[in-house]
Amino acid sequence: MEYVFGSAVRRGVLQEALKTKGDVHSNLEGIVETKREYDDSVIIDRFKVIEKFRSKEDEEGNCYDWYTIDNHYRYVDFFTPQKESIIKSVTPYTITATAYIDDTSITFNDVPNGNLSLFMIDGDNQPVPCTYERINSDVKVSFEQRTSLATVTIQIS
Repeated sequence: MEYVFGSAVRRGVLQEALKTKGDVHSNLEGIVETKREYDDSVIIDRFKVIEKFRSKEDEEGNCYDWYTIDNHYRYVDFFTPQKESIIKSVTPYTITATAYIDDTSITFNDVPNGNLSLFMIDGDNQPVPCTYERINSDVKVSFEQRTSLATVTIQIS
């Protein structure tokens, strides 16, 4: 879906507007957030849809929709591949999963090597004793049978 922000005169008043273009018609309502990723940046737009005021299709099958919007906020994060690799190198790898009532273990696949920290918290935010076993790139976390949901987190630094 393509998003083009601009303005339109509606009922004699210049207002902020949005045009969407896609394979199907859009039906945006309420507060909407879009995220577009490019090679050198990420653009996040957040806005409130006031009304949809026009729709049409062209000969190639593209669908266009126009909206009156309000409270438009745009965040642009410019980054380079070097910045991204620096961020990844100082940010620990973290993965989380949920242990359900009858689970006695959870296996995490493709966990990178490094210093492994393991945390398991039950629904009351209390720590739960558990053990782990690394099998190649997988990590199997074992614990006694649960009586409530628990969150298991692995962190590699």
